[in-house]
Amino acid sequence: MSAPRDEDALRRPAGATGPRRFRAGSVAGAAGVALAVGLGAGVLGGVALSGPAADAAVAGDLELACEYAEGVGTVAAEDLGPDEPLLWRLTALGGLTVAAGYDGSGDEDLRGIGTDLLTAVNRVDVAGLDDALERLRGACD
Repeated sequence: MSAPRDEDALRRPAGATGPRRFRAGSVAGAAGVALAVGLGAGVLGGVALSGPAADAAVAGDLELACEYAEGVGTVAAEDLGPDEPLLWRLTALGGLTVAAGYDGSGDEDLRGIGTDLLTAVNRVDVAGLDDALERLRGACD
């Protein structure tokens, strides 16, 4: 009679003991691949959807960004967790603001404000976020 099979042993590299665990490098690598695929799809989608209708939509980006910026109240670091809707709304606001800077006006200030918004959200920098929101509100006036 043969020994019982250790199914986990079949999945482990030779010489390894214990259950197989994901390594931080493999998780980061998977995230990097997902980011590259997402960026590629976004660029291809943008090229495919560009044209007169897209120009009209982009022209409304600043108006929409301004409306949303007026509705954002006080932001705390706790509001910027990955499971908090405000994190994703502010990320979208940053993207809209950058897009508004590319709407044909070539407004580098708007692109800078949008980039600063995105950077502040990613760094959970509440002071930087407040500053970028104030600058956006000023650009909307």
